[in-house]
Amino acid sequence: MPSLLEQEFHSSSDFKAYASWELLKKHPYTVDSQHKKSLSKALADRHPDVREAAWAVIPHLDAGSCAAVLADLSWEIGLDAQTRCRLVKSLRALLDTCNAQHFRAIVAAVGLSNWWLRLAATELLQPLLEAAGPEVRLAAVDAVEELGDSMDVKVAGALAARIEDVDASVADAAFKLMEARLADPSADVRRIAVESLAVHAASCPKALAAVLDKLRDSNWLVRTAASHALEIAMPGKEASLAASSCLGHDDSAVRQAAAAAVAEL
Repeated sequence: MPSLLEQEFHSSSDFKAYASWELLKKHPYTVDSQHKKSLSKALADRHPDVREAAWAVIPHLDAGSCAAVLADLSWEIGLDAQTRCRLVKSLRALLDTCNAQHFRAIVAAVGLSNWWLRLAATELLQPLLEAAGPEVRLAAVDAVEELGDSMDVKVAGALAARIEDVDASVADAAFKLMEARLADPSADVRRIAVESLAVHAASCPKALAAVLDKLRDSNWLVRTAASHALEIAMPGKEASLAASSCLGHDDSAVRQAAAAAVAEL
């Protein structure tokens, strides 16, 4: 950023600040940590012309810089509802236009934002889990896991749905994340993970094996959730039959879980 412009951004003159942001629109740049604060403050400036000029700069920033400025803005004290709404809309527009390569920079920046923006970002990312391109879905899986709360039932359900993705890389990535949740020290996180896999147990052998394995969990709430999940997926004797059918599965982990479940059931 030119030093002259930097001086004008901090000018006490609203006109000078406005003119500086107007000029900057014609010279797109990458925001560094030194100038990120200047732009984020201008987005919430008391003078409407300065605010509008600053917001007009946002579309001209690269994805990482844009996300970093929006994340910094989320920490502004006394941010009004209108500015918050505009911030979220700008983040939505950024996600809608970026490609998979930009996800990491955006997620890294948003990960440092205020809690309410992280929550909004998680919501905005979930539709991308069903995007047309597998590379976008894969990036979205990682992003939702990184930004989402492990206790969020909706997030767990969205990730669980991807274990049946038509693209093997997406399905494998989603299942690894679900396995991590199933092994989480928190019984509540494990319980939510089991419950989210219930609707997939009937059609996905790995999901069934994971649910069957949790019948032996150390926490009774998790064991109960696993039992309920089996009832949802396959009532009555179907659970035993399903477990038996997995005894010859190619995956050794599935075979072991199935054998233990047959004994339990």
